[in-house]
Amino acid sequence: MNETLSQPQEKERRYKSSPQEIVLETGGFEKETRLLGGGVGDARWVKIKDDGCGVFKPHSRHEKERASWFVSRERAAYLVSRFLGFDFVPPTVVKKVEDQTGSLQEFVEDATAAYATNARDILDGERSKLMVFDDLILNLDRHGGNYLIKNGRIIAIDNGYSFEQAYTFRLKSSSIYLDYVPASLAEKLKRFASSQEQQEILRDLLKELLDGEIVDAFMERVDAYIKSINLDNTFDRKKFELFLRNLV
Repeated sequence: MNETLSQPQEKERRYKSSPQEIVLETGGFEKETRLLGGGVGDARWVKIKDDGCGVFKPHSRHEKERASWFVSRERAAYLVSRFLGFDFVPPTVVKKVEDQTGSLQEFVEDATAAYATNARDILDGERSKLMVFDDLILNLDRHGGNYLIKNGRIIAIDNGYSFEQAYTFRLKSSSIYLDYVPASLAEKLKRFASSQEQQEILRDLLKELLDGEIVDAFMERVDAYIKSINLDNTFDRKKFELFLRNLV
């Protein structure tokens, strides 16, 4: 006899939290220190009891609805990074601590702010990956202070200003002029496009965080972008714009 799974059980079966996410979700805070330059999100470095460190951002200077807007987008950006294969947003969860709810992101040791890093020390293709990522999620606030570099690789933090209104995903053409998508990223994007299950899981997870119309429009943009990558991994901007016009 087959048992019917509850909604939480079904979610657990379809999506497995990474070990880092589990630590963030379950660990209590031993120590908190406000981060310099973290005033916008009221960011705090936290020591997680028995295991690791994180950055907790409750956005407490905003009223509740606006704070929730930022918090949900930090988590959403991580999920997109994980599912689409960008792999440069640190594990991020939504966590309630006493009377505050915020995003809690794994703290990356020994990373350097991009503005303090020599461009020659960043591996080839990393900036291109970041541009594609920000173009897909429509991140409005990427600068040298909100991404980090470690061992030549990009760590994309501070993703709260992303996932704008649904219509922008369907109308806004690519803001970057990349002729070529890095081969490793193109392969991961195409693999995601070929998996209906992965797309469904990501869509469901995002709809727990964002308005459903925004999620649907984002997924349509991703689909249009991937379809515009040619077999040789060149990017066809005109094809992408045509796909977007057909979505309106």
